[in-house]
Amino acid sequence: MANTIRRLCIGKEVKERFVYSIDSIKPIHQEYANGKTIGYYVCDIVEKDDRYEIYVKKGNEIQHWKDEMKNEFSHPEYQLD
Repeated sequence: MANTIRRLCIGKEVKERFVYSIDSIKPIHQEYANGKTIGYYVCDIVEKDDRYEIYVKKGNEIQHWKDEMKNEFSHPEYQLD
C-alpha cells in the first residue's frame, strides 16, 4: 500500500520552512486574465527514490510543477487512512 503525502515541509528551521499542502485554499500562484483570477493549487505530491514531485492544478488542468530533493530538511506528512 502506497502512502499518500498530504503535506511536505522543506527547510531547517520551523519558522522558515516552506510548506506544500494538498487541497489548500490558498493558491501557490495566481494569474489575472480577462478580469478573472486564476489560481494554481498543489494537487499531488509523489514520492520517488531521491525526490518529491509536486503537481499543480489550474482549473481542470494538472501539470508537473517542480521537484524537491530528499534530504534531512524535507519532512513529509502522510494521509491517515
